[in-house]
Amino acid sequence: MNQTLAVRRKPRLWLPAWLRRLRRRKPRHLGVALAGGGARGLAHIGVLQVLHERGIAVHRLAGTSAGAIVAAMYAARPDPDWVEARMREFLESEPYRQLAFDQLVPTTGELSLTGKFKRHVAVNLFLLKSYLLPRQRLVDAVEFLLPVNRFEDLALPLTVSAVDLHGGDLLDTCSGDLVEAVCDSAAIPGVFELRADGARLIADGAVLAPVPVHALTECDYTIASDINHGQLNPLGELNIFALMVRAERLSQSNLAHVQAAAADLVVGPEVGATHWAAFEQLDHLVAAGKIACTRALRAART
Repeated sequence: MNQTLAVRRKPRLWLPAWLRRLRRRKPRHLGVALAGGGARGLAHIGVLQVLHERGIAVHRLAGTSAGAIVAAMYAARPDPDWVEARMREFLESEPYRQLAFDQLVPTTGELSLTGKFKRHVAVNLFLLKSYLLPRQRLVDAVEFLLPVNRFEDLALPLTVSAVDLHGGDLLDTCSGDLVEAVCDSAAIPGVFELRADGARLIADGAVLAPVPVHALTECDYTIASDINHGQLNPLGELNIFALMVRAERLSQSNLAHVQAAAADLVVGPEVGATHWAAFEQLDHLVAAGKIACTRALRAART
C-alpha cells in the first residue's frame, strides 16, 4: 500500500504587486527618500525598521536635512536598530546639549511677561546676527552620529540635497566629504551658521527639495517618507513672527506632498504637530514612523 507523505509548504509572505515585480526584475533597485523636518525626521527610523522587518532591502537612499542625517546613518550601517540606539546615545551626549534645542521649543510660559521679554530679545538678536548657532556645533553633532566621514565608505549609495541661497540652485552631493554634505543639508537658515563656498551660500536642502525623490531616478521603485503629515496645532497668540512661520510651514508642506507623490509608495507619519526641535519625543516619533509604514504597505495591497 502506497503512502503519500503530506508536504507542508511554508506560508508565502504577502507583498504588494509593485514589490513582487521588483523582486522578479534584475537588477533590483529600491530607493528610499527621507524628507526634512527637524525632530520629525526621527520618524524615518521607524519607517526603516518596518522595511527591515519585512525583508524589504533598500539599495539607495536620498535625504534632505534631518532626512539626510538618518539616511547617512543607515547608509553607513544598514541596521535601523543601530540607528535608533546611536540616536539615543546622541540625545544624552554633550554635542546634543550644546545645540540647546530644548530652549527653542515653545512652552506654556511663552505668553507670560517673561516669554514676551524673551521674544523681544530674540527679535533684536535676529536683526543683528545671521544665525543662532555656530556651524561647528552642527559638525560636532553629525560627527558623533556618523561612523564614517566619506561617501565612498558607505555601505549603500546616498545622495544628499542642499541649496545655494545666492543662486537658488539645488545642490546634490553623492561623493566626497560626507560630514560636510550632511551639515550643509541640515543647516537651517537663521538657526545655523551657513557655509560659504565661493559665490555660493549653502543651506538646508528642504528649501527646494523637502522630499528628494528626484535623486532616485536610477531606482526601479521608490518609497518616500514624508514627515509633513498630521494636524497642525492651532495658532496661539497672533503676532508677525508666528504668522510668517505658519505661512512658510504650509508652503513647505504643500511642496513636500507634491514631491513625495512622484514616488511609487508614500509613507506619511502623522507627526505634523511636533515642533522641529522636540527631539526628546524620540519614542513617539519612531512609533509614528512604524505605524505609517505598516499602514502604507497594507494599503498597497489594493
